[in-house]
Amino acid sequence: MRKVKKILALAVKQNSNGSKFPVWGTCLGCEILVYAFSDFKFRHLLINTENTNKKIEWSPETFPNS
Repeated sequence: MRKVKKILALAVKQNSNGSKFPVWGTCLGCEILVYAFSDFKFRHLLINTENTNKKIEWSPETFPNS
């Protein structure tokens, strides 16, 4: 996490000086950007995801669109 924070600090510094240094986060990258920009004080909850499977309910009116 310290490496991410250091890279983001360099990017923010370069962008504030008028240069363009893009910062992009997809999926877990987005999550780490949220943590880093919140100074790692972003609260999250642990969610129990065991046994959450559901049966697929097929809808005949959506068959042509799938």
